[in-house]
Amino acid sequence: MAHRTPPPRPADEARVYVVAGGDMVAVFDSADEAGIMSVTMTGANLEPDTLCLTEAQWEQAHAMLRSQLPHITVTDARPTHEAGTA
Repeated sequence: MAHRTPPPRPADEARVYVVAGGDMVAVFDSADEAGIMSVTMTGANLEPDTLCLTEAQWEQAHAMLRSQLPHITVTDARPTHEAGTA
């Protein structure tokens, strides 16, 4: 399981926790929830990657996923965003 540390960010900038494994990407606003998803994906032999991004970085990554890998399922589990797949 790979964990990447992002560059330092301003204290007031929100974090987004992204867990990617297989053909699924899940997005959380909680490191604990992302950790649970990572363990679940590991149990399913998906070898997930976990990233901590800023909201702006996630928006850029999401746009790239939609344009270059449209078959990937993206599930946004943040309560501040519309629930479901994107």
